[in-house]
Amino acid sequence: MNPLPDQRAENLHPDLAPYVVESGVLGQFLKHPLVFGPMLMPALYGIYNGLYAKRRQQLAEAERTGEWSRAVFLHERPYRLQALLDRRPDMDDAAVFWSLVAEVYRESENVYQCRDQWLDLLAEALPHRHLLMASEEREALAALPQRVTVYRGSRTREDHDDLGFSWTTSQEKARWYALRFPAEWPQAYVMRAEVERDAIIAFFEGGDGELIVMPDNVKLIKTVMVNAGQQHDRES
Repeated sequence: MNPLPDQRAENLHPDLAPYVVESGVLGQFLKHPLVFGPMLMPALYGIYNGLYAKRRQQLAEAERTGEWSRAVFLHERPYRLQALLDRRPDMDDAAVFWSLVAEVYRESENVYQCRDQWLDLLAEALPHRHLLMASEEREALAALPQRVTVYRGSRTREDHDDLGFSWTTSQEKARWYALRFPAEWPQAYVMRAEVERDAIIAFFEGGDGELIVMPDNVKLIKTVMVNAGQQHDRES
């Protein structure tokens, strides 16, 4: 009779171990910059170790060949901004860097968690905004009125001191964004504001009319409370 293969799980790579976090009833999660994994169990350690080794190899190759977009996007989403900033000194082409800033921003789900980093970077971005947008987006920005009405959806009521950077020219899109997770946040807020066109850092069409603007350049006009179960919104 052939012996059974060794079923013992290998140890988790020491680089990964510090990034194991507890998540209540859901158990453990791995949240390393290069590898995310839910429901971490010893039987999966070999899979995560293999994925980590592969990502490290891919990252080293991307950095060696100057494939900066690939190098940044090999990182898990919450770590991409830092990955981009870490590699900035090695990027000789400003167009590559600022186009990547736009990509990382639009793909980010944790802008608020990296607020200070984004504040510094976006304050620097205005003179380079032509590199953040495609030519048709620059033309669309130039075609906007001098004073633009914008909207923002948020799970929490935002005052001027903690306004976000992302706005949209579509009130309906802002409402959708505010209520996109109705089971978790059935009640949210939509803000209406005005901003001068020259203060807009970037304008991304893509059906959303999304734009980036520094909070200090936003004139907040009205905040309304929105509810997933109601058609009519209530001013807050």
